[in-house]
Amino acid sequence: MNMLPVKLPPVEDEALVRITRLVRRVCVLREQGETAEAKRLEDEKLGSEIRDLRLSQGPQALPEGELAALFATESKRAIEAVALAEMLIPQLLGRLPANPVPAPAPVRPFVPTSVPAPELRPATMGGSPAIPDLLDAMLARERTALRRT
Repeated sequence: MNMLPVKLPPVEDEALVRITRLVRRVCVLREQGETAEAKRLEDEKLGSEIRDLRLSQGPQALPEGELAALFATESKRAIEAVALAEMLIPQLLGRLPANPVPAPAPVRPFVPTSVPAPELRPATMGGSPAIPDLLDAMLARERTALRRT
């Protein structure tokens, strides 16, 4: 495996890390035949990241030669990764059991339903229910809801 020497960005330099990841993604998309998506990603996101880096740190931050070397390195990595995936995926699928264990049925969340309120006796003042009647009604609803679960 003869890789081109390329200076990888230090982890602290977030802009170069983002650029490296975008270059890697562009190379993988190209290798998978998704050239339109690779071109869109390169033009929109990668282009603006490179422009922002050069505006903030100057053109020496990522010269064209380093960018070309980065593309060459990541392109080679993408070729090898896709080839490896093409070999391993069929092998891994062949190791799966013929009748895989079904996933457990999803648990239905408890949704409280409305419980009819018990008859309330009107209070002596103005026809409103008395506080003890309100408490009794609340407790009855709670007991009914607990019984359903």
